[in-house]
Amino acid sequence: GMGTDQHLSIKGGNASSDYYAAMNYTFNEGIVRNTDFRRYGARLRYNQTVNDWMSISMGLNYNNSFSNEKPDGNVFWSPVNAINITNNIYDITQRDELGNLQAAEPTRINPLSVIEDFDINQEVNRAIADVKISIFPFEGFSLTYLAGTDTYNQSGNTFIRPYPYSGVNPSFFNDGYASTATNQVFQMNHDINGSYTTIVTDNISSTTQFGFSSQFSKNQYTVADGRALAPFVETVNGAATPFAPRSNIARLQIWGYYLQQTFSLKDRLFLTVAGRVDGASSFSPDNRNQFYPKVSGSYLISDEDFWQGSGISSAISTFRLRASWGQAGNLTG
Repeated sequence: GMGTDQHLSIKGGNASSDYYAAMNYTFNEGIVRNTDFRRYGARLRYNQTVNDWMSISMGLNYNNSFSNEKPDGNVFWSPVNAINITNNIYDITQRDELGNLQAAEPTRINPLSVIEDFDINQEVNRAIADVKISIFPFEGFSLTYLAGTDTYNQSGNTFIRPYPYSGVNPSFFNDGYASTATNQVFQMNHDINGSYTTIVTDNISSTTQFGFSSQFSKNQYTVADGRALAPFVETVNGAATPFAPRSNIARLQIWGYYLQQTFSLKDRLFLTVAGRVDGASSFSPDNRNQFYPKVSGSYLISDEDFWQGSGISSAISTFRLRASWGQAGNLTG
């Protein structure tokens, strides 16, 4: 298959701001006839230094994609797999006087029917946006807030017309089949992270880090399908035998916050103590938050005078002892 990829972008700015904008178009034919993929995209990014203690960044990325597909994998409907399992004594290119393909093997589907007559397509509209605000009001302190969204709508359609030859196993929908499915996804996150570094004494420095994170996701899926299609109808409305529609909605929210403290003695001996609380809406209401502690330390021996004055420093320039202990957890299966 042939393909094309086109891209146009523009960028500019000055000492306090910069921008970037781009558009792209991609088209690829598949290695199987009547399969292809097309995508349009647009992207924007803008960064602004507001003043000496604040900066802002925001972006948007949008994509529309559409694909014409065929079944794949280890199934009889896969045109590649069907070629492998169809007995080669049959001529799969035989047609009647109207140009319709003929049966290639009893109870099976002619592989060319899948390539020529199956109409399976999928379309996705997706937008990803983010905004980031960073402030550093005084020396040693910084605070960053990041918010992002990822939302997309996915739709798919399948049409299998009744086969123009008899003898096909009913499990292959010999009387025709149509389906339509939609999937709506929304995801959003909020993140706050801060850090403060200061000199306590001539030999001791301190770094304090803290943060909060929240993520929400929602997924709504619906599908309707049926068989025994009326002539010239390619949608589920024309199915004389509709199947029960299916629908599912899933929501999940996870959150966490942490505090971490590190002390440094002469930039050689380091001690870190931290605690983190994580929670998820999928846990039971009385057990949604979990506490995870940790502690770690390290000693940079190679910076000591006795190490530098010994001959071993020429062979080993850096030597550090490190130990740590902590707990962590995951969402349930």
